[in-house]
Amino acid sequence: MNLTERILAAREAGHVERCHTIPHVPTYDVAQHTFNMLAMLDILHPNPSLNLYRAILWHDAAERWTGDLPARVHALREKMAELTEDVENLHKIPRPKLTDEEKSWLHALDKLEFWLWAHEEKEGRGNKSAGPYLLKETELLHGYDMPEPCRKFFSEFWWRRTEDQ
Repeated sequence: MNLTERILAAREAGHVERCHTIPHVPTYDVAQHTFNMLAMLDILHPNPSLNLYRAILWHDAAERWTGDLPARVHALREKMAELTEDVENLHKIPRPKLTDEEKSWLHALDKLEFWLWAHEEKEGRGNKSAGPYLLKETELLHGYDMPEPCRKFFSEFWWRRTEDQ
C-alpha cells in the first residue's frame, strides 16, 4: 500500500459508522469517536505520552475493512481480534506499544466516550433506543478499574448541554 493509499484509507476509516445496531439520527462515526477520546485525554490526563495519543488515533482504524462489531457480540471477540491484527499488519496501521497504565487510559476513554454518546442520545435527543445501552454501560463503568481522573469525571458527571456563551 503506497503513501497515497494509506492516507486515503485512513480518511475512509473515520467514516465508519459506529453503533449501527442502535437507531440514531445524527451520524456517529469513528472520526467523531476518536476526536472525542483525544479531547478527553487532553483535558483529563496531566501528561499523556505521544504513544497514547497515537494509540487512540489509530485504535479503530481497522474497522475501515472489518466494520464496527457490536461490543456485545462476545462469541466473535477472539476471531475479531485476530482479524483486526491481520488488517493492521497488512495496511501498516500503527500500533504503539503501551504501558499497562496507558492501556488503562485507552480503554477507559473508549468506554467513557461511548457512555457520553449514549447520554447525548437518550437525554439530549430523547432517543429511547439508547436507554438500555446507557444503563448497561453505566453499570459496567461502576465496576470498571480506570485511572483516577476518569473515575472522578465519571462519578461527578451529570448530563446537560453546555451554555452558548
